[in-house]
Formats: sequence, C-alpha cells, structure tokens
Amino acid sequence: MKNTKLTPGANLRWESSRMMLPEHVVAIVDHNRNKNNKERAELDEQELLLIENTIQQSMLHRQALTFSLYDPYEDLKVIGLVERVDQRAKQIRVDGEWFDMRDIVAVEGLQGMENDVL
Repeated sequence: MKNTKLTPGANLRWESSRMMLPEHVVAIVDHNRNKNNKERAELDEQELLLIENTIQQSMLHRQALTFSLYDPYEDLKVIGLVERVDQRAKQIRVDGEWFDMRDIVAVEGLQGMENDVL
C-alpha cells in the first residue's frame, strides 16, 4: 500500500489542521487580538484635576507635554504643544491633531512647574 498525505500518521505535521472554516479563523484572530487587551484605567478626581491644571499651565507658558493615552493594544505617547482645549467636546488639539481627553492617562512635562500645579 502506498502512503499518501491522507494515510493516518503519514502527514503528522498537518494531520489535525486540514481545513478550517472561515468563522473559526476569524474567531482565532479575534481571540489572539483580545488576549492582550488592557482595561481603561479610571482616574480619580484629584488626578483629573492635576492633568487639567498641567494642560492649562502648558498652554499659558507654551511648553510641550508628553501625553500617555489609553489604547487597548499598545502604549501610546503623544508629545507636543497644546493648541486648543474644547471643554464641551472633551477634546484637546496637540500639534494639529485632536485627542479625546478621556483617553489621557498621564501627562508629563513642564520641568520646574510641577510644584506650581500641586
């Protein structure tokens, strides 16, 4: 008897994965993508006030800030000058791009001004 790839044990590498339904492929990809998701951190009132004050001081003194933004898949950092704050839409414009203020996790910058904000 001639061994073919369909003979049991002849094709051990691909024995169990001869066919995958498209729904299963999508489910596996979604599972792998969501496996490392990060949850959105809830900031308390004091941290939010500190972030807002730092942004105001940055606009007043025209100094760049480094924003750490929430993203479920990676760590995002944005560096630049705050050009505008839209309180109604809860957005800020940094170097021509709009960002949602709810996505701001931390703000760094303003060397020598941290004590003024606190």
